[in-house]
Amino acid sequence: MKTFKKILLLTIGILVTFVTVSCTENSVLDDLLATTLNLESTAEVYAGDNLTEADGIETELSSSVQEYSVTLLTETLDNPLITFSELRLELIGLHQELLVTREEIHTYAESIRNSIQALKAMNYVLLDEDRDFFLSQIEELKLMRSDLLATKGEAYARIYDLRGTYTRENLPYIISVYEEVKVVLEFRLETLQNSLPIFAGIDNILKEYLGI
Repeated sequence: MKTFKKILLLTIGILVTFVTVSCTENSVLDDLLATTLNLESTAEVYAGDNLTEADGIETELSSSVQEYSVTLLTETLDNPLITFSELRLELIGLHQELLVTREEIHTYAESIRNSIQALKAMNYVLLDEDRDFFLSQIEELKLMRSDLLATKGEAYARIYDLRGTYTRENLPYIISVYEEVKVVLEFRLETLQNSLPIFAGIDNILKEYLGI
């Protein structure tokens, strides 16, 4: 009878341990999934394709190109119209880089989501070192997202607010706004590009477990 009780207690202990480990794995994977998807959705907004006709960047600003070419040949580099046109091109360039980076993040996030779903379905157990790695990367991605959120309203919204103000008299103010927006877009681009190695590291480890 005592032997039976010992076996029963041992069995229960093993089952409790297994359930606890399983819950822990799911918790880490759930957090990992939520964090990667949150950064992906933030990138969707903060590297958004908002340089549209309504914002003026593609219409009102593009109208300066021909005038810019003529001015460049006849006036000094201190001309505000030249500065304005150069900044416009830099903003469009940064925007395009952000869109490319955003697409890379989307690809990684989709791959990570599929891998996590497969691992959870098969009740995989993570190695301690991989669990710790994921937890550290979760914190890094959360910090990056927080940094991006702190720039809300400081980039595309400011360009949008310039609609109807594109006059020679207003060039100094427009240039000032563009310079500030440029700093913000560069920060967003750097932050999102820094997330790519993190996404890649997470993606590679998950694929190792699945033998992909």
